[in-house]
Amino acid sequence: MGGPGNPHTAATLTLLASADAVFVVSDASQEFTAPEMSFLRQVHTLCPASAVLLTKTDLYPHWRRILDADRTHLQDESLDVPLVPVSSLLREYALRTDDASLQAESGFAAVYDFLRERVVERNADVARMSVARDVRIVVEHLALGVHSELTALRDPAAGAAAVEDLQRAKSVAETLRTRAARWQITLADGIADLAADVDHDLRDRLRSVTRVAEKSVDDCDPGREWPRLGQWLGEQVAESVGDNFVWAHERALALADTVAEHFTLDDAQLPSLHLGDLSELLEPVDDLSDLESGRIGVGQKVLVGMKGSYGGVLMFGLVTTLMGMALVNPISVGAGVVLGTKAYRDDRQARVAKRRADAKVAIRKFTDDVSFQVGKESKDRLRAIQRQLRDHFTDIADQTLRSLSESMKAAQDAANIEQQERNRRIIDLDRQVTQLAGLRDRMARFAGIES
Repeated sequence: MGGPGNPHTAATLTLLASADAVFVVSDASQEFTAPEMSFLRQVHTLCPASAVLLTKTDLYPHWRRILDADRTHLQDESLDVPLVPVSSLLREYALRTDDASLQAESGFAAVYDFLRERVVERNADVARMSVARDVRIVVEHLALGVHSELTALRDPAAGAAAVEDLQRAKSVAETLRTRAARWQITLADGIADLAADVDHDLRDRLRSVTRVAEKSVDDCDPGREWPRLGQWLGEQVAESVGDNFVWAHERALALADTVAEHFTLDDAQLPSLHLGDLSELLEPVDDLSDLESGRIGVGQKVLVGMKGSYGGVLMFGLVTTLMGMALVNPISVGAGVVLGTKAYRDDRQARVAKRRADAKVAIRKFTDDVSFQVGKESKDRLRAIQRQLRDHFTDIADQTLRSLSESMKAAQDAANIEQQERNRRIIDLDRQVTQLAGLRDRMARFAGIES
């Protein structure tokens, strides 16, 4: 991603939410910096299956002290992130010489253990649960029609009651498809509130960065410190945009849970939210504009001093001529030196004040551009999430409605079947019920859950 302080790497965060695992690489030359810790916090929030690889342990003899310092930083931030020291050169040499001790010291065994235990096994469990859930939903939809028809065949009176129950369930499913449904209202209101909160959060973060940057400008000569200030501003803006993205993602997941609670059907599982592509998020934002260094040549300094001293020499020289002295005398020359020095200082202060004003304008312009561009993207992303949730739950309601309609038709048709055909149909439906129950039990054992 080009480093945690790069303001043009917000696209990385969109990949983390759907990633199976994340490795954050930092070499052993120094301990974690503040931007790295901020990025690690964002990574762990979006993808818990994350680890830090401390590389080049063969190059830095003091890597163990760096490792201890990094672990302390992670503990202070309450980040449960594995920290694995590795050396690719040691591993290459160990493979070439078939040295088990060097292979263990290279650290790659711990990397493979992490991938095997935290990624592969975890994803296998998720896949099993997903398959079991999908099969359960299909089985329940099939069983609904089978049970309805079987009830109508065995007991026409009970079948009529089952048709009435199906009719009521169908009315509920039809209600869920309308815009007046509770989950639709919750989704629309939630997205509107979330968009306002996300925009306010972003503006508040960028305003805080702007205030701190302006205070730093007031405390120094921005012409000399501009490269350092520019780097710091880029890191802080990147951190603010990342934190805003992570917070918005967490709020979107919470909203999806709330909508699912208001969706009254049992099979209303949550979709995987697609966050869009942020690869060109900050492309329209211009870089921080340049600022003059404030350095002037010796000739310009002398010229400024001479302009200030001219008035002093002339004024005090005229006064001293009344005392019978020459126009240029020690008193007028001394006054010229004093006033020339003061003029140079005043000119220098005026130049610094102008650079500070120009620096503040450049900082505000940069943060305003970022706020405008990221704010537009946030609104687009939230609208996309709204459409994903709306389409997902609407599809579930449509599927349930089709299943209920087919079940009602099967129960109603069962009332018109002749007795001999009725008996054959009951036997066939009993076999289907047994098969569906067996399939449901097999999926429960496959997922390791109770049926």
